[in-house]
Amino acid sequence: MNLLKHTRMALLDLEKAYDTVWITGLLYKFTVLKVPEYLLFVLRSYLEGRTHTVHINDARSTPIRPPTRITQGAVLSTTLFTLYIADIPHPPDTQLAFYADDIAILSQSWRPETITRRLNSNLPQLFRYFNKWKLQVNVSKT
Repeated sequence: MNLLKHTRMALLDLEKAYDTVWITGLLYKFTVLKVPEYLLFVLRSYLEGRTHTVHINDARSTPIRPPTRITQGAVLSTTLFTLYIADIPHPPDTQLAFYADDIAILSQSWRPETITRRLNSNLPQLFRYFNKWKLQVNVSKT
């Protein structure tokens, strides 16, 4: 049914989202979710303290420690990132839609100025959340 409502949205792109996930914050969120201790241990060992080496024939490079982060392209990465932002605030009179590190905030009304007011008043709440959890919005893509 067509209600003749207007829809507007703000599109946000999180900058280097997987690379900038605050691992301590992610592990904290898992404790809040009451993830069992043994699973926390496995996740912590997966996320922290890894080393990389290169083997070519009989030669081996010196081990290096990559930055502690969620590795983009790893099997668990999208799940870990989704859990990291699962508690994002849901502003009133809006809908949130996610695709990886892209977020759409939508609102509908018969009056376009009402939508604009809603979006403008709700964006600061989301930016406070991003700041608290050390996520950056890519303003050139937003």
